[in-house]
Amino acid sequence: MLRIAIELFDNFATHLSQFWSILDHTKLTRNQFLLPVLLLLYTVRPLERNEMHKHKEAAYTLLRITFGVMFLFFGIGKFAAGIGGFAGGMNQYFSGKLPSALVLPFSYALPFFEVILGLLILFGFLTTIALVASGLLLLALTFGTVILGDAPTVAHNLQYGLINFVLLWFVDFNRYSVDRLIRRTAKKGTAQTLVTLCCFLLMSGALVNCLAYPASNARHDAQGPIRFRLDPSQSKFVARAFSGGLLWFKGHDHFVAAREFSGEAEITPNAITPASLELRVKSESLVETRDVFTEQQKQIVNKELREIVLEPLKYPEIVFHSTNVAGKLVGNEYDLKIGGNLTLHGVTRQIVIPAKVTLTGNDLRGVGVFSIDRSNFGVKATSAFHGMVRVRDRINCSFDIVGHRI
Repeated sequence: MLRIAIELFDNFATHLSQFWSILDHTKLTRNQFLLPVLLLLYTVRPLERNEMHKHKEAAYTLLRITFGVMFLFFGIGKFAAGIGGFAGGMNQYFSGKLPSALVLPFSYALPFFEVILGLLILFGFLTTIALVASGLLLLALTFGTVILGDAPTVAHNLQYGLINFVLLWFVDFNRYSVDRLIRRTAKKGTAQTLVTLCCFLLMSGALVNCLAYPASNARHDAQGPIRFRLDPSQSKFVARAFSGGLLWFKGHDHFVAAREFSGEAEITPNAITPASLELRVKSESLVETRDVFTEQQKQIVNKELREIVLEPLKYPEIVFHSTNVAGKLVGNEYDLKIGGNLTLHGVTRQIVIPAKVTLTGNDLRGVGVFSIDRSNFGVKATSAFHGMVRVRDRINCSFDIVGHRI
C-alpha cells in the first residue's frame, strides 16, 4: 500500500504541475480558481473544527481526495493533448482487436468521465454513485488492456480498482465531504446549503473553462501531417549477419551498411496518424564495414554480396513501404510500430518495425532494431571452410535515420 500511495502522490504532483501550466494559458487566474475552494473550506470549518481527532475519517478523506485528483488530472491531460489525437491513438492500438465503432466513442467520452468523476470524488459529492461509476470505468479499461495482453497495465489498473473498492466499502467514513455537509446544513436551513452548492458549481465551472480554453486553441493550432525527406549523409542503416555452422567460432559476424538510400517519412504531431514511411535502398551500395576484416577480405565479402546474396543486377532495390502506423507519445518521443511490406530479392513480406521517433524543429530522427529471416526472402547464404561456417538465417537490422522537413 505504501508503494501505491507513493505512486499516486507522484502522479498527483506531475499532473498538478501540468494543470497549473494549463491554467496559466487560460483567462482564469489561480486566485479566481482558488476562491470558491476557500469558500467551501470556510463553510466546512465551523462544522469540523472540533472533530479532527477522528483519524479514520481524516484518512478516508485523504485517500478519497488523492483518488479524485488522479481521475481529474488524467482527464485534464487528455484535454490538453487533444481528444482527437488520443482517440486516434486508441483506435490504432485496438486495431484488429476491437471494432472502431466501440473504441472511438469510448475514447472520446473517457476524458469527460474522468474529469466529472474526478470532481465528484474529490469533493465528496454524490460519492457512492461516483465510486460505483469509477469502478465500472476501471473495469472497462482493464478489459481493454486484457484484450491487448498488456499485463503490466492490467496490474496497474487492479491497484486502482482496489483503492476504488476500499473507498466504496468504507464510504461511511466520508465525513469531510459535500455530501455530509449538505445533510447537516439541511437541518438548519437552505442558505448554507445553497452557498455550498454554489461553491461547488463555481469550481466546476472554473475547471470546465480551464479545459475548454486549451481544447479550443488546440483545434486552431492543430497541425496536419508533416513530411520529411531522409538524409543518408546523417543516417545509418546496418544489417548484422550472424556467424553459424559447425565451426561458427571460426567465423565473424558481418556488419553490412547501406551507403545509398532514399525515402520519405510522414507523421502528424500529437495525433501520430496519418503517418507513413517509404525507404528505398540501393542493393549494390551494401558493403562490409567491420574492422576485423582486412581490406582484401572486405573486397571478397562485398563481391559475394553482389554475386551470391543480393544480386543487384536482378534486384536493384530493397524497398519498404508502410501500410499502418500505430503508437503513442511518451514525453517528447513517439513509440511507434510501423507495419508494412518489405521487398527484398524480389520477394515481398509483411514485417513490423519498432521505432523511437523524435521531432526537433524541422528535423525528424528515428532509431530502432528489427529482425528478418533471410530464408523467407530467398536470400542465399555465404559460407567458408567447405560449408562448416555459414551465415545464419536471422538478420538483425538497426537504423538511426534523420529526415528534414520538406
